[in-house]
Amino acid sequence: MDDLRGCEGASNPLDRWWSMGRIAMTVHKNVPPSSPRLSIILLDWSCRERFTTLDWLLHQDVPKDQYELIWVEVYDRVVDEVLKKADVVLTCNQQGIYHKHMGYNTGLLHARGELICVCDSDAVFPPDFVRSVFRSFQMEGERAAVPQVLMHYEWRTSLLYPEDLTDTETLKDQARWKWWPLIVNEGACMTVRRADAIRFGGF
Repeated sequence: MDDLRGCEGASNPLDRWWSMGRIAMTVHKNVPPSSPRLSIILLDWSCRERFTTLDWLLHQDVPKDQYELIWVEVYDRVVDEVLKKADVVLTCNQQGIYHKHMGYNTGLLHARGELICVCDSDAVFPPDFVRSVFRSFQMEGERAAVPQVLMHYEWRTSLLYPEDLTDTETLKDQARWKWWPLIVNEGACMTVRRADAIRFGGF
């Protein structure tokens, strides 16, 4: 567990960036993939009650070394389940009204994938989600990602899915789940090349 503190005269970009807000951030790392192709950033503001999103993302149909999971907590809550399942956990220790952009950009600075994906941290992901991202960016084999912005649209409902849900196919039952009409870009979930995210000034 590392304690990274912003301060005047900080020597690296991450320290300088955090010095603007005088915020002490804690970084917890497990053994992340050495060269992930995709970094998935999941944001929490001490509001999530379940963390099964990490389970869905840990059970993809591509090897785990091709992507990393970065969990960003903008406040100071530390969840043991998240520490165990995410590759990187960033605790930002913000106070008052939280700043999502600061959280996402903190994740971006720690991300090592060629692609950066920001998604809701309470979503259900099908097992081919990561593969579909690679396919959209034409990354079959070892090819580099093509430049584009990929938006991930989400179906929403007022119903809670059961804790023992294991198959995303059951969610296609419209009669049971009563999905709301699709709202384009609700949640602002997207994937973009890391180089482009940085070039555009972050999230």
